Amino acid sequence: MQMYTAAFPDVCVEGGSLVNVKCKDASGALLDHIVFIKDGTATALMGECLVMYTDLRATQMIEYCFDDGEWFLTKVIAPAFALAY
Repeated sequence: MQMYTAAFPDVCVEGGSLVNVKCKDASGALLDHIVFIKDGTATALMGECLVMYTDLRATQMIEYCFDDGEWFLTKVIAPAFALAY
């Protein structure tokens, strides 16, 4: 979960916890959300795709890793990345 705290430093401040929450959308499809909880307040980690300018959940962002083993998040959704290649 460290990659989420690095990608959302303005939300994931010291003293809180990250949890994975399963939700259903209006059609009944299951969605995963990463949620930061501190002092009884829960904030879903959300961003904007830097290519398509659409809202996206942290779990929709592309994850990547270099040889050092540290994982990172892009603020790009997979369909936008596919358009480039």
